[in-house]
Amino acid sequence: MQKSFLLISFLLNIIFCEAQVGGSTTYNFLSLPTSYKTAALGGLVLGNYNDDLGFAFQNPASLNVEMADKLSLTQIKYLADSKYKFAAFAHNTKSKGEFAFGIQYLDYGKFLSTNNVGAVIGQFTADEAALQLVWDYPI
Repeated sequence: MQKSFLLISFLLNIIFCEAQVGGSTTYNFLSLPTSYKTAALGGLVLGNYNDDLGFAFQNPASLNVEMADKLSLTQIKYLADSKYKFAAFAHNTKSKGEFAFGIQYLDYGKFLSTNNVGAVIGQFTADEAALQLVWDYPI
């Protein structure tokens, strides 16, 4: 009886245990606006037909023929010392549809590295990058 009680209480304890949460998602920098137009729309580019290549990377369904052979470059000073960069190029092939290639890069800047008593022992940097491919073929 005592062993079964201990086993049940142990299992219930496991079910209700929680640990630290470092974040609920990853790659959040991919949701940053890719152009000033997408920033003005809050990143929601549903149903917008125009020639801004940044739209295709917020919503791949918005890639269209008007974006063909266009280059999009964005550089933004973000929070604190962070720097956000985006570059993309689109190309239209008559038989295979439209393609867009892009890279998103976020540099978080320099951080101080300290030991367990708080003494500065150096610096380090952190950044994220993503290569992207968007393809559209109208049916």
